[in-house]
Amino acid sequence: MNARRAFTLLELLVVIAVIAVLCALLLPLFQDARESAWRAVSTHSLQQLGAAGALYRAEHDGEFWRYREMAPDGVIWWFGFEPAASAGDREGTRTLNLSRGPLGPYVIASGGVRTDPALLREPNRHKPKFQNCNYGYGYNSHLGGGAMGLGALPRALQFERFTEVVVFATSAQVNTFQPPASAKNPMLEEFYLINDRETTIHFRFGGKALCSMLDGSVRELPMDPTTLDRRMPKANIGRFAPVGSRRYLGE
Repeated sequence: MNARRAFTLLELLVVIAVIAVLCALLLPLFQDARESAWRAVSTHSLQQLGAAGALYRAEHDGEFWRYREMAPDGVIWWFGFEPAASAGDREGTRTLNLSRGPLGPYVIASGGVRTDPALLREPNRHKPKFQNCNYGYGYNSHLGGGAMGLGALPRALQFERFTEVVVFATSAQVNTFQPPASAKNPMLEEFYLINDRETTIHFRFGGKALCSMLDGSVRELPMDPTTLDRRMPKANIGRFAPVGSRRYLGE
């Protein structure tokens, strides 16, 4: 009986060891499959945004749309309309009218945009800005009249190298100033703007950002390592180039 019990325990230990080895072998494969699926979702959404932008420009003499515009009843962001009545609501509870933004009808016509699941890879570290717009993509505000949307709007034909101008990119920012985020508890939140000043480009795919270019393609672009936001370094938030450089932004 003692020999049989020892043999059974040995068998159990072997089984446990085999399971541990299989888990070690299969976990990287699972992680790779998950990353590939997330990348596919992000690529498709950026293609949809690129198509929506092309449709818009085709109907507006090649001109881009504003990043931000004030209306009597609220704010028209490029990604949707924020009613003035909701401006005082807590972040994460406000709701946007996605069809009223300048690209709204064109995004709907192109098939819609899905939230990038890679943005939410750490749910307990994610701080939503709106209830229904956690896309995870930012617009090159240099094309949209600047962060306030008050500047001149360029036309696509003004740029010589369509393949080198980012229109949209995976985007986010580190928040340390709005509860529940704090300096000791930095959190990631979606952001809708990229420019030559803000640290808001999210290099969320193996240290690369996915970008919808002016020619309609989706490219992977690297971060300038000197721009890494060190408040949350593992999030890989930064810029394409140091502050002031418009590399990939229509320089």
